[in-house]
Order: sequence, then C-alpha cells, then structure tokens
Amino acid sequence: MANTGQPDHTTKASDNASPAEISPARTAPLQSDRMRYRHLLRHPVWILRGLIELARARIALRSLRASDIAAFNTQSAQAERETAPDAERIAARVALIIPLLARFVPWRSDCVVQAIGARRWLAAYGLSSTIHVGFDRSEESIFEAHAWLVYDGAVVTGGEIERFRSLMGHEGAARD
Repeated sequence: MANTGQPDHTTKASDNASPAEISPARTAPLQSDRMRYRHLLRHPVWILRGLIELARARIALRSLRASDIAAFNTQSAQAERETAPDAERIAARVALIIPLLARFVPWRSDCVVQAIGARRWLAAYGLSSTIHVGFDRSEESIFEAHAWLVYDGAVVTGGEIERFRSLMGHEGAARD
C-alpha cells in the first residue's frame, strides 16, 4: 500500500459487525462524546470562556514558577469567598469543557495549562480550588510529572490521578 499520509485503517472481524452485533460497551464512549459535543454547541458562551481561559493559562505558563502555583493555592485557601448556589454545576461544567477543548486548541494545553485555566474560571465564580503537582516513577525508572485541579475534594482536571504522588497542594484536598 502506498503511503498517502493518511492513517492505515485495517479492518477487523468486529469492524464489519452489524449495529445489532456491536456491544453497548463498545459504542458507549462514542455516544457519550457525541452528546457532550451537542450539549456544548448549545452553549457557545461556555466554549468561548473555556477557550479564553486556556489561552490565558498558556500565556501565563511562560513566566510561571513553582512558587507561583503555591501562591495561587495559598490565596485560594485564605480567600473568604461566598459559594455560588450552583457551585457543583459550575465545577462540573468546567470539568467537562476545559479537557474537551484542550484536545482541539492549536497550542499545547497539557495538564498544567488545564489546571490553571480551570482554576481561573472557578475563581471567577468565587470557588476556591487547589492545583496539585505530583509525580509517578514507574518500574522502568521513568519519571512522570502531572498536575490536576481539585475543588471541594473532587478532581476537576487531570483525569485519573491514583498513580501520582502529590508534591504540591494542600494536605487533605486530594489523595496524597
């Protein structure tokens, strides 16, 4: 087969299955993503806000030091803020939109950018959150760093954090 620059799509026996033969577990992620996209398209303001926060976080990352993240966490913990009546809904919206948009923006929006952008968005609503920075050392001695954002004990950005050990972030705010 000639290299056309397109990915090689090989077929498997299961790829030729009729829709009735496809298990729900196989189609659930696809349907879930479609529903997320449709839901977001009804709220262009959310998309715009997410894009703005990711862009601002990416720009801020250029001059950011580790002590700045610690200062964000200290300010957030000390701030006397009123909790928005729909705080959980706002945090869930941010948790959905930021990682989803980060996959499509033309700049690098890895875990640190997502955590900073989501933190700024939550702070705009008066919601206190904590950025955690952690590491994992696998059996092959590969050092891997990761950042995630925690609001009210729940991970907002950063996905699955179980294998990471938190180096920075308030004690008790997330699994250490």
